[in-house]
Amino acid sequence: MIKIFYCLFLSFSLSFATDCMKEFKSIYDDTSEEGLFLIASKLNDMCTKNDKTACKCYSEYIDESKQECQKGSSIKCIIVGTMFMDNEYESSKYAKQACDNNDGSKYSTSGCSIYGSILKSRYYKSKDASIKKDAIFYLKKACKMGNVSSCNFLKELK
Repeated sequence: MIKIFYCLFLSFSLSFATDCMKEFKSIYDDTSEEGLFLIASKLNDMCTKNDKTACKCYSEYIDESKQECQKGSSIKCIIVGTMFMDNEYESSKYAKQACDNNDGSKYSTSGCSIYGSILKSRYYKSKDASIKKDAIFYLKKACKMGNVSSCNFLKELK
């Protein structure tokens, strides 16, 4: 019974994703790295203008990106984190995941830098030594990956 439900759910999900790709073909056509960010951004913009189909597609795209993030795709983590910039908790969670994925991509490096910077700000507000230690860890990791601004932030913390 569970297998039947799962198959029906998967079939519906794939059908809906295909419908989104058909409905918003011009948005989904660009599969470059920049295009992956634009898909989320454009669908979100249309959603804020009360396009219900765009809202469903945006939600589906974000859910899919969250799953891909958990499977190790740093770019998908950064996409989700970017879409939640107004929510520091969500944004930092996905930046950390991008860093922890450690896939060697510039998005993993960005995740380390973003998360380290968020921790640095938290440390300045709280003066909590454990937060400072974590900030140094993530900024040092980003610095070693070649992120110059993280190296500069690291100097400020020491």
